[in-house]
Amino acid sequence: MNRDNQPKNSAGRLILKICIGILIGVVLLFLSSLAVVQFYPAAEEMNGVKELAVIFGAGITKEGPSTALQMRLDKGIELYKNSQVKYFFVSGTQYEVRSMKAYLIKHKIPGKSIIEDKLGVTTHETMVNVKSFTEKKKVNGIVFISQKYHIPRIVLFALRTGITNAAFIAAERKEIQLKHLWTYTIREALALARAFILNY
Repeated sequence: MNRDNQPKNSAGRLILKICIGILIGVVLLFLSSLAVVQFYPAAEEMNGVKELAVIFGAGITKEGPSTALQMRLDKGIELYKNSQVKYFFVSGTQYEVRSMKAYLIKHKIPGKSIIEDKLGVTTHETMVNVKSFTEKKKVNGIVFISQKYHIPRIVLFALRTGITNAAFIAAERKEIQLKHLWTYTIREALALARAFILNY
């Protein structure tokens, strides 16, 4: 047996073990994130009053907001009409924000009650912008509105950015096709796993 090869073999086995360990860790993190996204007990109703409703962008079509985004907006409109929120903070790309504002105005929400955030391209960016805005304006309470699968990541970023006095509401008023729901769920699980590691 050639003893000169032993250090190389040992190093190779160590690298292999490290790679396997990393792979197992990544898989476990993904599965844990998937379980959280799938089973997180997000509320669909809100008790009391919050001053600001935060709506996250979720894509648009030629006709206007996507189905998922309409759900979020409709939930916000419902809270507004029930006098549970006073203002909207619509966040996303400039096209999403424009579409969201138009949809809200179409549903009798005054333009002066809509705050536009065209720099909230990601969930993390939206949360940072919300934190800055609410501290500057001394906002009394926030409700974050999104799909159930998105809520865990919003809660995580709220904790990390120091946002308090907040509610988190799932907008689930219309059926999403099962194939799309699984796509969204898996994508969100990956995003949640990334958020745990990279805070983004």
